[in-house]
Amino acid sequence: MKSIFILLTILLSTRCFSQDTLTLRQYLFQHRYVINLKDEHSFNMLPGLMKDKNLFVMGEGGSHDLPLNAQLKYLLINQLATQNLKYYFIEFGRSIAYYYNHYLVNDYKGMLTGNENYWAGCDVYFSFFDKIKKQTGNNPHFKIIGIDFERKRALYSDINYLFNEPDYSKMPVSKTILERLKDTSYFKLSFRKFGRFYKKLGKDFLKDSLEIKTETGDRYNDLKYLLTNKNRKSPNIDRNCPMARNLVTEITPMDTSGLYFLSIGIAHSIPCNHHSAVHIMGRNKPLKNKILVMNVFCENFTPKNRKPFGLKYLRNDLLKCFSNAANGDLVLFDLSQLPPEYAFIKNHGELLLFAKNQQMMP
Repeated sequence: MKSIFILLTILLSTRCFSQDTLTLRQYLFQHRYVINLKDEHSFNMLPGLMKDKNLFVMGEGGSHDLPLNAQLKYLLINQLATQNLKYYFIEFGRSIAYYYNHYLVNDYKGMLTGNENYWAGCDVYFSFFDKIKKQTGNNPHFKIIGIDFERKRALYSDINYLFNEPDYSKMPVSKTILERLKDTSYFKLSFRKFGRFYKKLGKDFLKDSLEIKTETGDRYNDLKYLLTNKNRKSPNIDRNCPMARNLVTEITPMDTSGLYFLSIGIAHSIPCNHHSAVHIMGRNKPLKNKILVMNVFCENFTPKNRKPFGLKYLRNDLLKCFSNAANGDLVLFDLSQLPPEYAFIKNHGELLLFAKNQQMMP
């Protein structure tokens, strides 16, 4: 009798799953867009999806270095730029964003002298920045902003670019700061020790701010911006709060007629996770109900199959619905009007980009 009951339960639950997912399958078939990475107009549906939103967030699935993510960012920037894109926020510190902004308006990598090995890993970014340079004639109408912690070598590169051969006899107050920043020995510091080093630099800078302003002239504002990043968390500590704070600070007061774009790791971009950067941003007045999240889900990612932070908790039959409805290697699903019984899925983001067979570069 017990065996019959168990068998009946399995059969009923299987049938129930089949009936439940029928509605979801029908919805997904009606709310999908095939994305072609070679078509610069692939995301021309965004204006309609953005509606009254101001911040578009792309949760990078698979890996930050997955070529797909760089290709998507170019297409998204290309589309958002037609709608008054103001800032492109990146999961890097101010120093890397500072370099990228200069790279977009120059034809050389002069700031990288002596650091070629460090920057070699950023080729995936340079490739899509080169496309933007070509598209805009080295005159992008948006600014790149870094909201994460500072990287040692990037800060070193920026300071060397700003103060290549300073005349310290004319900069006695600034000398103590600049000499420390131009000393490569701090490359050996751990993330935590470098954080303390960076914090002290900022305090010393602010203490002598008036004198340094006189000595550094038109380079003062750049130096101040590079040395006053409040996000000093090391990468193995929760950085969500400082990243959210940095972004909100940058857009306040917000231009409600403009758009903002954030590309960030998927661990930080799940709205229903109360500890995620995106959730924290959405609690702030300027961005309340103003954020549209698109998370990227790589179904068969090589070398590792990584599911988005939120989607990994979905039943396999629900994930199967997305896979079956994906009529291409790259399909965007609009989840904003999901049937009530599936509304919980959009808590992980109102847009889902379902990617099949993604591979890292060899």
